[in-house]
Amino acid sequence: MATTYGKTWWGEQWLGALKNIDYSNRLPRGASYARNGMVQEINFSGNIISAKVKGSRRTPYSETIKLPEFSSEDIDKLIKLIQEQPVVLSKLFNRYDAKDANDINYLTMDMYVRSAGQKSYRLDSTYSGKGFREFLQSRGVKIIRISKEDANHYANNFLTIDARHIMSVAGQSKSLETEYEKNGVKVVWVPLENLIGGYGAAHCMTQVLSRVWNTPSRTE
Repeated sequence: MATTYGKTWWGEQWLGALKNIDYSNRLPRGASYARNGMVQEINFSGNIISAKVKGSRRTPYSETIKLPEFSSEDIDKLIKLIQEQPVVLSKLFNRYDAKDANDINYLTMDMYVRSAGQKSYRLDSTYSGKGFREFLQSRGVKIIRISKEDANHYANNFLTIDARHIMSVAGQSKSLETEYEKNGVKVVWVPLENLIGGYGAAHCMTQVLSRVWNTPSRTE
């Protein structure tokens, strides 16, 4: 039985889209039904959503929503967009709205913790739903903004070698290079044009590495 709704980022986007086409003001009524536990047995089958609704009748009645399926033309447009701007796909996976992808406040976080001796994790409400930038800044992390042009050239796909020492794709903007220098970040610029042609970059190179950790011996 559904009594809450729109709690996730995707849920908020879904409700926002419905509000734009709710010309008969039916959305508030549906929200009231959901809050009062009247929506039951929600089922998803492809592009069809069905549910049982307990209204004023003696027995629940059925409601069905059929969403339009993607046409071949729609799929081709989506593939073309991802090919031209692969960073859009990454941002959507990370709960960004593509039209608001440059707004760093749009990304929120949830933190799960586990106490010593416990097997299960629990949600830490201290940071739940807080802005990711706010969380990082509370930990003293300095944020370097990356322009859309640099992001499309995979500037955000870098490999951390050590503290303030990274390996990144060569060919980024002079302004980004200046920001790195100003914040004391040492960068090894590597020409990876062939690799980014396959939608990968510096960080992806580590998948074929076998890491061996050497622990320095201690002497009394």
